[in-house]
Amino acid sequence: MKKRSKTVLAAILTLCLALGLALVGCGGGQPSGSSGSGSASASASSSAAPAAGKYSSAQDLDGKIVAAQSGTTGADWVTENLPGATLKNFNMTSEALAALVAGDVEAVFFDEPVAAEQVATTYKDCVILETIPTGEQYGFAVSKTNPTLKAKVNATLQTLKANGQFDTIFKKWFPDVSPPSLKESASDAAAADGELKLVESGTLIVASDCDYPPFIEMDGDKPAGFEYELMQAICAELGLTLKYLPPQNFDGILASVAAGTVADIGVSSFTINDERKQLVDFCTPYFDSNQACVVLKSKAA
Repeated sequence: MKKRSKTVLAAILTLCLALGLALVGCGGGQPSGSSGSGSASASASSSAAPAAGKYSSAQDLDGKIVAAQSGTTGADWVTENLPGATLKNFNMTSEALAALVAGDVEAVFFDEPVAAEQVATTYKDCVILETIPTGEQYGFAVSKTNPTLKAKVNATLQTLKANGQFDTIFKKWFPDVSPPSLKESASDAAAADGELKLVESGTLIVASDCDYPPFIEMDGDKPAGFEYELMQAICAELGLTLKYLPPQNFDGILASVAAGTVADIGVSSFTINDERKQLVDFCTPYFDSNQACVVLKSKAA
């Protein structure tokens, strides 16, 4: 019995030793959080694949909660191209970006030149995930009942282009972008001699959201930016006083301009499109743009 017991005991010990070696080889013998070879292999594998919740393109946001400024072409793009996304509309782009930083939305869609300015200066935890080529052009909005204003503004843009003022102002704010040609419309010539109707005689009243740097933003209690300086130059040529209304909600500006009783002109980086042209007229395009999808840097693959 003793001899047999010793034999059985030896067999059991041999089996236990073999199982222990097998567990160590599989990493099972490593304590939780240790840096053994098994853990190192797992870390290498996880770092090679994109982390969950990261995005590599705008299409990855379909099915997510995203944001845009109400009434903009950014909001239109989301509706048309991301049918599964939940779109949150904000009055100001800065409000949408604040929601992104707070984690309330996964992305913000808005114009690329503004996105580039914002992520470089104010929202440095964000990044442009993708530039979306939409081929947009900005124009000043005027009432359809005031063709003379449109014609005079267009003629003045041609003057500023010819004497170099337009390009000087443009390059100040967009040093790496080529200024547009400002193609003149033949239909403006006759209207330029008509009666100029303004809400206040001698004053050009501008409606803007004043929240779209570097085009327009509030510097204390005064507007600043490319569009503001361009409007200053236009008013100087026309002999008019420039007056900006307090910042307006973007999606209400065109209706205000169309009525012609509160503002003479809408200057707020308006993309010219057929839907908007049903409500107002647009002056000569002064900037070419695309859309951008902005996410947190930590969410970009």
